[in-house]
Amino acid sequence: MKKRWLPYVIFGLVFYLLFLVIEMPASWFAWGLNRYTNGALRLDAIAGSLWHGNGRLVIFYPKSVPHDFGNTEWRINPLWLFAGRVHVSLESNTRDAQIKTTLNIGQKKFTVTDTDATFPAASIGSFYQPATLIGPQGRVKFHT
Repeated sequence: MKKRWLPYVIFGLVFYLLFLVIEMPASWFAWGLNRYTNGALRLDAIAGSLWHGNGRLVIFYPKSVPHDFGNTEWRINPLWLFAGRVHVSLESNTRDAQIKTTLNIGQKKFTVTDTDATFPAASIGSFYQPATLIGPQGRVKFHT
């Protein structure tokens, strides 16, 4: 009689764990991003799940200066986890800047691909101080 219930218990536990993985909150992604970048990237006002969500992206570079990149949406394809990698698609829009990119995170490897970015040239000085000497103007378009 006891052995008859064992497959049902195992089946129930497997599907309960699967449910927990599918319904992971977006705060897990925000925590992982903050930890992986040592505080250089942060997501605020997050909503959604680990696999598809949105929030406000703030980049702290240099460490003391926050740069608000506006509302950001991400998608994580869970099938890449079976290959031991994380494949994240990010899209961020503000009034004067747009960024769309794909991040591939693997063991000892981090790549940024399929990037389309447009932003004011004056913002380059925020990330690279010597650029303020030439006072760039206009817009920068970046594509990889």
